Amino acid sequence: MYKLVIIEDEDIIRKGIIHMAQEVLSDCRVVGEAKNGKEALKIIESTRPDILLLDINMPIMNGLELLEYLPRNVFSVIIISGQSEFEYAKRAIKFGVVDYLLKPIEETSLKNSVNKAIDQLNMRREYVSKKDDHPYDIFSEYKMTDSITLLKAIDYMEANI
Repeated sequence: MYKLVIIEDEDIIRKGIIHMAQEVLSDCRVVGEAKNGKEALKIIESTRPDILLLDINMPIMNGLELLEYLPRNVFSVIIISGQSEFEYAKRAIKFGVVDYLLKPIEETSLKNSVNKAIDQLNMRREYVSKKDDHPYDIFSEYKMTDSITLLKAIDYMEANI
């Protein structure tokens, strides 16, 4: 069972997506919801989801700002947006998002995107389990932490040391 968090600022849309996910996605469970990026950080840290359904335009911290803060290759992310702006899509691609869905979301689109996210997660997990340890990889055992802050610090150290 895959864990799903829905991050959307509009209550009615968020509740609709939650309801649709519960109806359509048999292999996923909604474990949390948030109305902005700052709230999402707390939910993500406490629930440790596999997949994020993330709106771009939100108050306090928007979706792209949240993606900048989150560690890479931990979650599969599906962007949901009311705008088909190419700039948003281009920036989202840099973060390795699985898909970019336009509102209103259709059931088949949601199901297809979540299936892509599950495939990405499985492929990533298979790669990690088969990867030979590099003799100088001192951080690999610490990547098992649940702390987003610690994961970001490790990513920074790996990139800059």
